[in-house]
Amino acid sequence: MAMSRASLYQTTKNKPKANAPGGKKLSPKQKAIANKAAPKNKITGADFKAIKNRGKKRVKPDGGPVSMSPKLKKVVSYVRKKINSK
Repeated sequence: MAMSRASLYQTTKNKPKANAPGGKKLSPKQKAIANKAAPKNKITGADFKAIKNRGKKRVKPDGGPVSMSPKLKKVVSYVRKKINSK
């Protein structure tokens, strides 16, 4: 049985791609957005939340920094030892 061009086009047009859930392939710019938060192969609200909060500094409820660099940790521990030894 021969297929017409229109029916052949429809079968290949709706064929799912293997890159993302739901069968849709992401463009490079979409992949960059999707990589901001899990799941890495799908764009969700969490990705946009991560982009929105990207430039903000995170702080603990007591006002201190969330994490310190290793160099800053050494300085802080050195200062605490000096203060406690007096």
